Order: sequence, then structure tokens, then C-alpha cells
Amino acid sequence: MNASVPDLLRLVAVPFFGYVAWRDVKTRRVPNETWYPLAALAVLLLAWETYTTLTGDVAGFERRLFLIRVAVSVGLVIPLAYLFWLVGGFGGADAKAFFVVAVLFPTYPAFGVAGLDLPVVETTLGVFSL
Repeated sequence: MNASVPDLLRLVAVPFFGYVAWRDVKTRRVPNETWYPLAALAVLLLAWETYTTLTGDVAGFERRLFLIRVAVSVGLVIPLAYLFWLVGGFGGADAKAFFVVAVLFPTYPAFGVAGLDLPVVETTLGVFSL
């Protein structure tokens, strides 16, 4: 299994989240402007993957499954993260991280590394942001 271009571009987020976590621990603040580039990348990659899924050679069942997974990720995780922030369950940076993760990783990314297909185990629903 070869990784798609959007899945490979999603790897840019890994060091970014490391930086944000370090900054949050060190200063207890993550400015809103920090999230803009990653949010833009997330929206771009989701649009790209949605376009290729809807217009590409994808079976009808796989197409519907992708759309359901995106709907759960964006339609459930984002409101839930907002609700947790609203009631004080966690801070603003945590909520924004969940917002970005829900859009950036609505489904499991797929990578082939040294003959091993990753992820090895996938959840039943297949929504990565959960």
C-alpha cells in the first residue's frame, strides 16, 4: 500500500504538534495565530482528498464510507471539543488542537514502510481523530 500525497503531507503536522505541546507546557499559552497555517493545510488536504474520492475511481461503498468518516470526525469531534472547552474540561489550545486534528486526520492515514502497511490495526469506524 502506497501513501497518498495528502497522507504524506499530513506528516508535516507531527513536528508542528510537538512544537505546540512544548510551547503549551513552557508558557501555558498558544496564540491563535499558531493554528492558522496548520488549519489551512488541513482544509486544503481535506478538500483535495474529498475531490479525489468523489471524482476518482473509487467504489460507491468506499466513497460513502469516506464521507461518513469525515462527517463523524468534523461533525462530532469538533462540537464535542468545543463543548469540553466551554464547560472548562480543557483549555483553548487543546480545543483548537482537536479542531485541527478532526479536519487534518478525518480518516486513518495509510503508509507503507519497509513492506509493512501502517496502521497495523484500524478501529471499526475508521475515524482517526477519535
